[in-house]
Amino acid sequence: MKKIIAVLLLAIMVLGVVSCGEQVEAPSGFQVASVDSDPFYLYVPNSWTSNASSGISSAYCSTAGSVLVSAFAQKNDAGISLEQYTAKTLESFQRTLEEFELVTKKLEETVLGSYAAYCFDYTATSGKKDMAFRTYVSNYAEGFTVLTYSAVKDSFATYEEDFGEIVSKFTFKVENENEIPSKEQNSEVIEGWQLASNIKYEYDFYVPKAWRVDKTTEIPTAYCSEESQDNSNVTLMSYVLNEPMTAAEYWEKTKSELTYDYTVFTTDENATLGGLSAVAVEYETGLVGMMYRIKQVFCATSNMVYVFTYTSDATHYDTHLDAVNETIAMFEFH
Repeated sequence: MKKIIAVLLLAIMVLGVVSCGEQVEAPSGFQVASVDSDPFYLYVPNSWTSNASSGISSAYCSTAGSVLVSAFAQKNDAGISLEQYTAKTLESFQRTLEEFELVTKKLEETVLGSYAAYCFDYTATSGKKDMAFRTYVSNYAEGFTVLTYSAVKDSFATYEEDFGEIVSKFTFKVENENEIPSKEQNSEVIEGWQLASNIKYEYDFYVPKAWRVDKTTEIPTAYCSEESQDNSNVTLMSYVLNEPMTAAEYWEKTKSELTYDYTVFTTDENATLGGLSAVAVEYETGLVGMMYRIKQVFCATSNMVYVFTYTSDATHYDTHLDAVNETIAMFEFH
């Protein structure tokens, strides 16, 4: 499970989106790690090492942690569906990987490079190492693409955020003519509001129309102001629970993983998110001269936890708080 460090939410950077259908330069801070013959561009951070010279679209980051990302494409000559190809891929993993275990109990329907995809996590043993994997199986114009991130279990979470960036920048050379529509196209238009979420999420995350939605990140994110000195932002994260946990228990877990000391101002154990019971907390954390005020709302279901986070500094926190509370009230599950 991802480690939550709330103060890092202000570090979300605006990265340019890569257009489809033509060769373009890699996004700032990234390099191409795909081979020319593949129907996609695999971009990885400059801190990684491209392994495309091997003839396979791939890159690695840590040899000690066996951190690797790779991708390949296969034409759909048999005319099968994405669901069928995904099932065949899983069957192949089960047959060929030692001690294979599917971690994801239900395959996640998502999007990769504007094409429909499935995502799932699993573990296996490789070279006597206990490995963790995350795989995306996607349609593309002529067939299917498989994108996989793997690492030693102890290193998986460390580079998980990097992989999220890799996924968000993964681009097919042929644009999807039936591009997966954004949630804005499928949801009720509410005057004065816009959606920070899209069709792949099981909820509608509304924010004020005046806010700037960041569509380059892996998670729904919006900035509360266009002022250069005001980086106040809201995000919505969700995690699969490996074991049942209440919202209050997840808040306790979050506290134990905060990097810096913190001071709690308010706690509301009777809060709601999308009509479900939740726990809302306001606190301050950070270093002297770089303190952040945060409001988080934790909502746990039988197998998921949803975490709404508002991050700001002391100067701007109260300025946006009323609008943030309205955003929380507007949130709804499908």
